[in-house]
Amino acid sequence: MKVLSIDQSLNSTGYCIWENELLFDFGVIKHPKDLEQHIKLYHTITELERIIKEENISTIVLEGLSFASSSISVRVLGAVYFSILILAYRFDIDWEEVTPTSLKKFATGNGKAYKEDMWKALPEKIQQKIEVEFKAKNSGKFDICDSFHLGKYYYEKIKGE
Repeated sequence: MKVLSIDQSLNSTGYCIWENELLFDFGVIKHPKDLEQHIKLYHTITELERIIKEENISTIVLEGLSFASSSISVRVLGAVYFSILILAYRFDIDWEEVTPTSLKKFATGNGKAYKEDMWKALPEKIQQKIEVEFKAKNSGKFDICDSFHLGKYYYEKIKGE
């Protein structure tokens, strides 16, 4: 059984693939900034579909939507979120949602933690592994970081129950 944990967005979707509670692989789905949003959504979902098929994913874990915000980006994130749920339905894959506050509290002890706090909460070996390919701040490393914590949350809080 492989688990795909996803920190979804249109600009930089971080993902981790887990097998038997161990990090198997990770990456980022990125697009040029000048692409229209619907094209970014199409490419993000197409790439996630490829990963699901090739890796024989059995469960998806993703971050829930933040309802505390009312910006346009929330609507865009909603499109990505529901597109991933459609993928789960199409491939008959279980899925779990983790609220942003719960994820931050799990990883750092603070439900209002910042990206840098989430990064510091990663095991040093995982930081080093990620930074081999994703060193810069805007490289997607924080998205991979969040997807790592989502996977850990799944195994420790959801599956462990």
